[in-house]
Order: sequence, then C-alpha cells, then structure tokens
Amino acid sequence: MDQRAIVGQFLVFLLDRLLKDLARRLAGRHHPPMESNALLHDFARPLFDLSEVLNAPQKRKDELSALREKLSQEAQGAADDAELEIMKTSLRQQLLVPQEAIFAVVRKLMEKQFRQPPPVESGLLHDMSQAGPPGHPRII
Repeated sequence: MDQRAIVGQFLVFLLDRLLKDLARRLAGRHHPPMESNALLHDFARPLFDLSEVLNAPQKRKDELSALREKLSQEAQGAADDAELEIMKTSLRQQLLVPQEAIFAVVRKLMEKQFRQPPPVESGLLHDMSQAGPPGHPRII
C-alpha cells in the first residue's frame, strides 16, 4: 500500500476521533459554557479550514465543468461560423451546394440570431427616424 494512502487514512481516523470527542463534549450538559466557548474558540478556525479543504475538490470540479461548458459553446459557435463562411464562399464561387446543407446553415444562423438580444440601435423608432429623404424632418 502507498505510504501517502496509509498516512491519509491515519489522519482521517484522527480527525474522526477528534470530531466525535469534540461533539460529545459540546453536547454534554455537565460542562460550563465557558469551557464550551473555549473549545469552540480553539477548534472553530481549524475546522472551518478543514471544511474548505474538503470542499475544494468539489468546487474545482464545478468550476471546471462550467468552464468546459462555456468553451464547448464557444467551439460550437466557431464551428457554425466556419460552416457559414464555407457556404458563403461556395455560393460566391457558384459551386453546386446541396439544398439541405444551405437550409441547415440558414437554420443555425437564424437560431443564433434569435438567441442574441437585438442591438440597442435597432428598433421600430430607430428605423422610423432614419426613414425619409435627407433634409426632411425626422419622425420621432
């Protein structure tokens, strides 16, 4: 057996015994509150640090999974953009492109546009204010 595993198991055993004894002492009614407060003062910070150490791997896993999700979405967006550019280039060069491929690219593009909020300057009032020949009063 690995020495690190043996030492780790021994430390877990010691911590388990310590926590059980501490819980037993704090739960006992025959100890004065001053002694209970002294025990809490002595053991509170190390126990808090221990809980942070024990929770750190789970927090790290959560952070990594969120980062992986974000990066996979970015990679999928980049792949969709590349597919769109390839389709545009093929159509500009007047190459034969299957209709299903064109529809698939357009469908992805429409989904992407509907997921993103519209820019601030676009809107009915903005479009109406730009209408009309120059020199005429704008409709606000």
